[in-house]
Amino acid sequence: MVQSKLSTGLKKLLSKNKPNHFSIHPEPFVKNPSERLQYVKLFKTALEINSLQEFQLIK
Repeated sequence: MVQSKLSTGLKKLLSKNKPNHFSIHPEPFVKNPSERLQYVKLFKTALEINSLQEFQLIK
C-alpha cells in the first residue's frame, strides 16, 4: 500500500516536472549566441514543418 502511494506520488511529480521540448517559447539554454540563433532557426523550422503537415491533414 505504501509502495503504490509512493509510486503514484513519484509519477505525478515526474509528469509535472517533465520538460516540454516543443514549447512555444523555448528556454535559451545555449550560452553561445551563434549556437542560440541556430537553435531558434531549427525550432522555427520544426514549427513550420509541423503546421504544414497539419494543413496537409486538413485538406
